[in-house]
Amino acid sequence: MCPGGRRIFEYEHGVRVHPITFDSVLGKEPSVHEYRVRQTEQGAQVELISRSTVDVERLRKALETCLVSSGLTEPQIELLRVDSLRGQESGKLKRFVSLSRVRMTEVAQH
Repeated sequence: MCPGGRRIFEYEHGVRVHPITFDSVLGKEPSVHEYRVRQTEQGAQVELISRSTVDVERLRKALETCLVSSGLTEPQIELLRVDSLRGQESGKLKRFVSLSRVRMTEVAQH
């Protein structure tokens, strides 16, 4: 866990990716209003709400480049445009969801 309560994404071979890696791309995109990043085995799934047209392919490539720079080989990024993002029971949006938390949620739902 890093300051601010964000979890560092941990991948195979000791590769660790800080959430700022995603912020550095998505946070600079003027048309992206809100987003959530869910860690996957080989990269991340990103749900985003946009105010206007987004060059999804350019964003995907930029995120892949950042993940490669962090040490992840052949990262897979899936970008999904959504109308809304559901927050936690408190109403707060969990912007970064680690793979361990994704697995815990899947188990709880079954």
